[in-house]
Amino acid sequence: MKTLFHNAHFFQTENDWATGIMVEDGCITEVYKSASEITMARSNAKAEFDLKGQWVMPAFEDAHNHPGSHSRISLELDFRDQQLSWKEAAVQISERAAKTPPGEWVAIHGWNETTWPTLTQSHLDALSKEHGIIIANLSYHAGLVNQFGMSLLSAQGLDIKESSEMLGRLEEIDFERAFDSSAPNVEAYSQAMLQFYQSMIQRGIVGVQDLEVRSFRQLETYWVLDSRGEIPIPTSIFITPELFTPAEKIKEIISRQWNTVDIRGVKLVLDGAFGTMTAAVSEPYADDPSVGILRMSLDEIESAVAQAVELGLTEVAMHCIGDVACDLAAEAIATLTPRFPSIRQWRCEHFELPTLLAIQKIAGADGSVCMQPNFTWDAHNYAHRLGDDRLMRINPFRQILDAGVPLVFGSDDMPTGPLEGIHWAVFKGMSNEQKLSLSEAWTAYSRAGAQLAGYEDRGILSKGMQANMITLADDPFSLSSDDFAKLEVRETWSGGECVYSI
Repeated sequence: MKTLFHNAHFFQTENDWATGIMVEDGCITEVYKSASEITMARSNAKAEFDLKGQWVMPAFEDAHNHPGSHSRISLELDFRDQQLSWKEAAVQISERAAKTPPGEWVAIHGWNETTWPTLTQSHLDALSKEHGIIIANLSYHAGLVNQFGMSLLSAQGLDIKESSEMLGRLEEIDFERAFDSSAPNVEAYSQAMLQFYQSMIQRGIVGVQDLEVRSFRQLETYWVLDSRGEIPIPTSIFITPELFTPAEKIKEIISRQWNTVDIRGVKLVLDGAFGTMTAAVSEPYADDPSVGILRMSLDEIESAVAQAVELGLTEVAMHCIGDVACDLAAEAIATLTPRFPSIRQWRCEHFELPTLLAIQKIAGADGSVCMQPNFTWDAHNYAHRLGDDRLMRINPFRQILDAGVPLVFGSDDMPTGPLEGIHWAVFKGMSNEQKLSLSEAWTAYSRAGAQLAGYEDRGILSKGMQANMITLADDPFSLSSDDFAKLEVRETWSGGECVYSI
């Protein structure tokens, strides 16, 4: 059925807006530039939508998020966007523990170590001696577990190593294993994941890539929802090497007849995060003599990619934040691309502090970079840790784009919300290298993300493209930083169907 959308401003370029579009079978078949064209089009339309003067932009493609792992947040305590004292947080944790059956977990998200720098295991022990309590650092690269929680992990047969600096402190893979073991069951996960998807759609997201599915429980949750036809938007999954064994189990899962979900790649974590001082850097941190850690070597990367190829996976994504890790990722792409011709996409995730050489190597090897513009938050909050020089080199979007490297954006759910990320990229960078134009930032969060996922018919409002769009009350190109920060998605349209309205 032909449907006419009119009385709106449809983005073509910053200085070029259409007045209407015709949609049939979910795709744009015509773009109209004048009132007379709209009048003529009405005779061919079977239905029409008056968008009441709104501004219409391409809907978002979140190229790096975590529906599989972060959806559990809605079932647990979320302190990520709250300015709580530890005393206030402790009250909420105690209240949650009182409502939780003994022997089960109380999980908390959003430990900001700059706010609660003296938090120790004894603080958690004081809140409950009959519940496991695990609190995740904002970065999800470290956390803290009480004594009862450590005993639960031991009873499950998990080989978890505590930090030598603090009892109950877990970092990197040890934290990941502990946190995954505290996750809810599949049915609870399913309900939480549906809520997570709805929150993405409300923010204008019509396609998502889950960049770290690391437990079979998460995969089974995806399968349950996908087999019911309940995953509302296309979802690409990247699994971690932890799921490579048992091999027959993961092969069987990958071979299933998936519908909206596509298991397509492997996610490799090369270093940690600035917040936990585990990002691998060439010079010591300004407030600590450490230089972070590398979690993989080039040989280990090659081995993991070989296993991924055996499973039929065709994409490799590498988490790299510090300059040492960025260099390693770039070297891996340059070295391994000719050895693994079946890998169609090599990408660096985060890529916060790259050297010029790393950028040039990725450009030369046709790699891609997926960054989180909201991570410029690090420059505002970790000045004491990074020092002035590194502070100005974080997230060099301009340098990467000018080098010809495909640049895409994802939120990493910190938080999910492309408009907030675009606000960071356009208005809040501390140097020109950290800033983009609004058109460039929007492209990175729409067209570029769609192309990275292999969808050539998504991400722009042109003839032949899917009618995926959002509506805004104001022209985003005319807004100040303060006004842009207040901008919200009023409607989300996917394939010409309204899937969210404010």
